[in-house]
Parts: sequence; structure tokens; C-alpha cells
Amino acid sequence: MGSYTNFSINGYSIFEDKNSVSSDILALFTEEMRIDNIEEEQHVIKYVTKSSVFAKRLSIMGYTYDSVIDDFNNTFDYDGYFELYDNDDVPQEVDFDFFREILSTLVLKGVEPWDLYDNLVPLIELGIDGDDYLYNYVFENAAEYMEYPFGIPLSDPINLLVMILDLFEYKGEVVYDIGRWLKMDGLKIVYLLKWLS
Repeated sequence: MGSYTNFSINGYSIFEDKNSVSSDILALFTEEMRIDNIEEEQHVIKYVTKSSVFAKRLSIMGYTYDSVIDDFNNTFDYDGYFELYDNDDVPQEVDFDFFREILSTLVLKGVEPWDLYDNLVPLIELGIDGDDYLYNYVFENAAEYMEYPFGIPLSDPINLLVMILDLFEYKGEVVYDIGRWLKMDGLKIVYLLKWLS
């Protein structure tokens, strides 16, 4: 048993956690964005705002598309990233645009990295040649959540949010669903009832 929290942009789930609330994610919102609903014995808590508003807030904090590219350039170690790659034909043109295409393929088709684990979503369904070993390698990193979230070499995961906001053209909403709390004797006890989409 437990309770799950879920962070999403335009309905696309980016992060979920069990039995805890991320203070780092909460810090990206304001109290004005908090929505409380009392449903009988349940207290439902969400933080919701428009993607465009969220992007402006991140920009004020210093997270812009330029900061994403700077982070990538400072983080991406070509030889280190592909050190486990068993094919000598890794193209030298692998760059930021390549990884942006990887992220776009996942996000705009609604495929979450963990869906790729154990090939639950074959690459062919993503419009990618299943024999494309380079994509397989990066998706394996994404699926297993190895060193970098979503397989994208960034040191600060908030920059990943900037990339995803841009892919959705700053449309829709950003939601941090903290879940449902069951009130009992004045205490809030966490139960996994069903996290909201």
C-alpha cells in the first residue's frame, strides 16, 4: 500500500513518486496554484497552472531554452555516454538536436520512458526502424532510467521540463497531483486509492 504523486505537462506524465512529495517540484509552484478539494473523508490536493505561466516562472528562475542547451553542452560526454555501445558506427553528428528528436518521439506520441522497458512499446510503433541500434541504446537508457532521465544528458532535470514545455508549444496545463489523503482522527494517513490523471 502507499500513495503516488504525479507530475505532468499537458497530460504527459513526467515524474511519479510513492509515499513522498517532492519539495523540489513543489518549489516550482506558488500557493495560488494549489487546489484543495474535500470529498467526504478525502482531501484531494493538486497544484495546477497553465503551461505558459509555468514556463514564465521557470524563466524567472533562470531556466530558459538557452540554459537547456548550455546544460547539454556542459554535460554531454560523447565517449562516456556511448561507452557501452557495441557498434563502432555511432554517428559523430549526435548532438542536442538528436536528443531533442528522441524526446519529441517519446512525448508527442505519449510514450513514457518506463513504457519502453522490456520492449512494451516496440520501436516500430514509434515509427522507428527496430534495427536502429542508436535509438535502441538511447531508449534503453531512458527506459531503465539509468544515468539520465528520459535518456537525455542534462545535469539539471528542470531543464528537461523546459524542453517538454517547448515541445508542447507551451499549451495545456502543468499539474502536480499530490493524491488523496484519508482523514482520520485529525491525522492525514496516506493510502493508495488511485492517483488522479
